Amino acid sequence: MSDTESKIRDLQESWSKIKSDVLKNQNCPICGQPMKYHENSDGKGFWTCQKCNLIVKESVMAYFHILSWEKMARFFVHGIAFSGLFFVLEIVWLFAGAFLVFLAVI
Repeated sequence: MSDTESKIRDLQESWSKIKSDVLKNQNCPICGQPMKYHENSDGKGFWTCQKCNLIVKESVMAYFHILSWEKMARFFVHGIAFSGLFFVLEIVWLFAGAFLVFLAVI
């Protein structure tokens, strides 16, 4: 198994752990009262606060529970991936340009 596959698997495992932690009881960020968790037919969940009528989606709540070093790691991985992609595209452009110059000389 390659290093990239193991990193992806580790990220998926950490995301599932974060998601399970998020499903625990949460307190309202405004009033501090316990919020109720509801799940719709698609399996996506949200919390509601009875006191201040706040509705928080599962994806938003999970984002706040991600550690800052994990956020930074994601930015780093995306930066490396885009750098590699642009490097490959630059080589393709170089060969395409050389081919067009070759055709223009003929």
